[in-house]
Amino acid sequence: MESPTLTTQISNKDLRFQPGGQPVSFEVKVINTSEQFATFQVKVVAAGVETTAGDYWYRLSPEVSAKTPPGDATSFSITILNTPNPGFVGTMNLFVQIHCLELRQEARELLRLKLEPSSTPIPLKLDLGNRSLTVRSSESLDIPVSVANLSPFPVEALLRCTGLDPSWLPEGSERRVSLRAGGQGQTEFFCQIPPLSQGASGIYPFAVEALQQGNTVSQAEGVIQLMPGGVIEFSITPREQQIPEKRGWWPNWRANTASYSLLLTNEGNLRQRITAEGTPEPDQPQGKLQVEPAQMDLEIGTTAEMMLWVKHKRPWWGRAKRCAYEVKAVVLSEPALPIHKDTHRIKLRLQPLLPLWMQGIGTLALLWLLWWLSWLNPSNPFWGHRDAVNSVRFNGVGDDLISGSSDKSMIAWRVDGFFNPFLNQQVGKIGTTGDRAVRVLRYRPVNNDRVAVGLENGEIQIWSALPGNKAPIQTFFAQKDDRVLDLAFSQDARLLFSAHGSGTVVQWNLDPEGVSSTSTPRMVRKTNVGFPLYGIAWWVIQRLTWRSQADIIGLPSLILKPISCGMYPSSRGVNWTIFSA
Repeated sequence: MESPTLTTQISNKDLRFQPGGQPVSFEVKVINTSEQFATFQVKVVAAGVETTAGDYWYRLSPEVSAKTPPGDATSFSITILNTPNPGFVGTMNLFVQIHCLELRQEARELLRLKLEPSSTPIPLKLDLGNRSLTVRSSESLDIPVSVANLSPFPVEALLRCTGLDPSWLPEGSERRVSLRAGGQGQTEFFCQIPPLSQGASGIYPFAVEALQQGNTVSQAEGVIQLMPGGVIEFSITPREQQIPEKRGWWPNWRANTASYSLLLTNEGNLRQRITAEGTPEPDQPQGKLQVEPAQMDLEIGTTAEMMLWVKHKRPWWGRAKRCAYEVKAVVLSEPALPIHKDTHRIKLRLQPLLPLWMQGIGTLALLWLLWWLSWLNPSNPFWGHRDAVNSVRFNGVGDDLISGSSDKSMIAWRVDGFFNPFLNQQVGKIGTTGDRAVRVLRYRPVNNDRVAVGLENGEIQIWSALPGNKAPIQTFFAQKDDRVLDLAFSQDARLLFSAHGSGTVVQWNLDPEGVSSTSTPRMVRKTNVGFPLYGIAWWVIQRLTWRSQADIIGLPSLILKPISCGMYPSSRGVNWTIFSA
């Protein structure tokens, strides 16, 4: 048989106590007879009495001993403050329980406690049944109270419920009870919970007191747990905004921000911390969103406002652009109330920086500028000739033509451009002759790849028919300051005839292999007919009918009209007719 590892000694095992009188004390000595350090706990239990937490009728010191070495002892002092069984008179057994934490052993000692009649009235015993009551806003409940008279005499007492708002107890907070000796009774307090906006969720402690004659008071405590409830209402005003907010006839260049009012109403019974966040919808221009204040405390039953600022870059022109954002309210508090319609969609119209009337004027001005710079404008300084056109010639197939002017330039044209306004008639400038006007020009019959040009000063130049030339291929003349009035190639392009203002007709022999910059045309024949020749032809007979041969003057100015020929009257009455070969 194992020897005990702890030994107990009690100073007094027969106690006498009168409720309402002086406390009674005794000591318990515990000896550690084991071979290790040990810690001891002591508890006193009254036979036949159920003791709940917080309803102790004695005081223990210390509650737990320190580590006790082997062979050493620890003393506990126990003081009886009240009767463990109110109303009982006589002898009852008390058990002292000693427990060792390390050795896992327990010892019990028996005491006898003789209870004498109380010198003061015995308090009533109150019982709430359920000390914690759970309820929701606007609900009602009954707080049940059980009352027991433990004295041998009849008792009348006043029960009072304290700790709650008087408005929660519409039928009053006091009850009167009469109990016979050793009797029991039941009563209740009706409690009406206020609505969401008037009662915050939380734990509400209360107590029920029993007042007897002689100012004897007994008390029972409980709590009412009001559960969270309600919602947060969320709305946005306005749902659609524009930048600028007010449109005037004059443009507002600096306006780039729109504001929305976020209204939040706490229709619950919890104080909530709220924030809001906005996100743009996909596939749209991004703007900058800012919520002020960033967070906000929303008290119960109140409405608060947050401002959402949307900063967005506006387009310069065009129609108004539309953007959309999703704005969501978020509860940061715990526990969190639900938000009714926590997400809203807002719209934003971005008006252009230039109003429509200014865009219209700008568009018209731009169209006018484009027209003024285009080939459609006859006064455009960048297209066409700047002076009178003296000579026009079609190529062999009639799809291109060239013109020479007094502005000393030669230009290549495309015929179909004169019939289609979307095509530029001007192909490009063939070249500039310097300081002398162009009087006449002719295509080279073979390939139409060269152009012979007759100038005001009598010079004859050979140019490439392609635009963009800086200098002629050849330059030659028969006599200085003898105006060239007409030019004509032979069919094989080897001979060139020039007619001059002095009446001279010159036949030139060109390079048999073609015109080149290394060869100079050779004058073959020179004849003077005695009067200016305004037209010569090769192989084709031109028939001229004059009213008076002596009345020959300069040809009238030609007006450039594509694919047209016919009869042109002169200012002196000279009639002439051109018959095309």
